[in-house]
Amino acid sequence: MLDIEDLDASEIFIPAKGRPSVDWEALNKLARINTDTASLLSQINSAIQIKDFKYGDFDSTARPDPLTPHSSVDR
Repeated sequence: MLDIEDLDASEIFIPAKGRPSVDWEALNKLARINTDTASLLSQINSAIQIKDFKYGDFDSTARPDPLTPHSSVDR
C-alpha cells in the first residue's frame, strides 16, 4: 500500500522476486519508453566500460517532488 503522505509508512504486499539474470527484453522496452531509464543505462554502461564505479553509485537517495493523489482517484 502506497501512503503518499508518508512514504516511509508504505507497505510492500508482494515483494519483487530476484532473478539470476537480466530480462533484457523488458529493460530495452523500458529504455525505449522512458528517457530517464535510457539515460541511467547509458551512464551505467559508460562507468562499466571505463571501470570507474563502486557499489551504490547509481542508487540515488534523493526523493523527487512529493507524490500527490491523481484527481480522478476516488478516496
